[in-house]
Amino acid sequence: MTPPSFLSIPITLREQIYDELLTARAVTSLVSPICAILLLNRQVYHEVNDYLASKLLILIQTNDPLFIRSVLGDAARCSFPIISQLKLRPDIAHKDVSKAPIAMKVQFHMYRTHERGLASYPVFLIPASSLRILLDDILASPRWMDWTMQASISFQISNTFTYTQLRAEELLIGPWLEWIRPVKFLGVETDASISRALTHRLKGRLVGQHIAEELVRKFESLRHAALEKAHGEEWDLASERYSMASRYATLLWECHLACLRDASEKTLETDLILLLWAMVTEDGANHIQCFINAASDGRPNANLPTGCAVNNANLMQARQIGEEIIRIQSNRPSFGSEEMFNDETAQVIVRKGKAVVCYRLHVVCRALGDLDAAVGYLRDAYMYEPENTEKFERKAKELIAEGARDTGDAREGVVSWETDIVLMSG
Repeated sequence: MTPPSFLSIPITLREQIYDELLTARAVTSLVSPICAILLLNRQVYHEVNDYLASKLLILIQTNDPLFIRSVLGDAARCSFPIISQLKLRPDIAHKDVSKAPIAMKVQFHMYRTHERGLASYPVFLIPASSLRILLDDILASPRWMDWTMQASISFQISNTFTYTQLRAEELLIGPWLEWIRPVKFLGVETDASISRALTHRLKGRLVGQHIAEELVRKFESLRHAALEKAHGEEWDLASERYSMASRYATLLWECHLACLRDASEKTLETDLILLLWAMVTEDGANHIQCFINAASDGRPNANLPTGCAVNNANLMQARQIGEEIIRIQSNRPSFGSEEMFNDETAQVIVRKGKAVVCYRLHVVCRALGDLDAAVGYLRDAYMYEPENTEKFERKAKELIAEGARDTGDAREGVVSWETDIVLMSG
């Protein structure tokens, strides 16, 4: 007689066992016990995988250890069901979730000048059914208000599995839109997996009101922290800080543009749109310089010979950042009003910002051996800063003598600035 086995149990009962073994309750433990039955055979593995997929797992990520400690403290109080706690501190390895059937990633990102890295890491894996507890019993606590107002939240739907897109959105995004007492965040980020209409609703529900001048001051503190690292010749740390400042600035453009515009119109003293555009562009140029310095063995302002670093990762990253700055900043308003657009001093600020990005891209392209792009960026720098005609012409002749083509068809590798945009009153 064949002895009874686990697989002879009806699937409905096996799923109850999976639920008991794979979902931890905070009242007993915050870490799921090891599920020994997973070692039995492939059928059990696939059953468990399908079971987890049916729960629409949400991967919670953060860059702030305080978030982890606070959630754990509240979880013990309200019996917060999780599939797994992945990481307790940033300095320890986290559990591998690369093969987990993840439906959505939610990232809580804090912006501070010190002790916070740019990169977020996975900390919790929860079923969609736990969202209500996370929102109503944990994040709704008044003590979270100050934290969330300084942090952004981002959403990315990775897989809907057996659910339709609409039903998956109801289960994964719906609780955030139906949140009775929502806390407010600095900003909301989404990717292409979430529609513009749904993104608009999330921003309307979750983005808090801020004072424009305070937002700009916060951005200034972030970029100052990057500049301090650069002055200390800590190029990697400076690059990380510039990346964080850039991400913060993107939140201001995407979530607080009307606030910045209205503040500029009221004071009539400072065009915050122009100020923000100029600072972001300057930071982009400084970010490029960090990679140039790193590529030259940490020697600031070192001359990089032509083609000296064809496959240098730092310089390839510098080119990518510079070209992305041109694309992004070209699609952002550089002036908050027609009056400022016609102001000569403001025009000079914008021109010189564009010129310095182009000039540093010319340095990068020359070192990478792309002489055509190098002379193209040099010509653009000259166009935006004609005051330095003699300097630019001399360098252009050097590049042409080395084999650069100075013709229209040679500009294929050059990303050009677009026409300036004026933000109209809303």
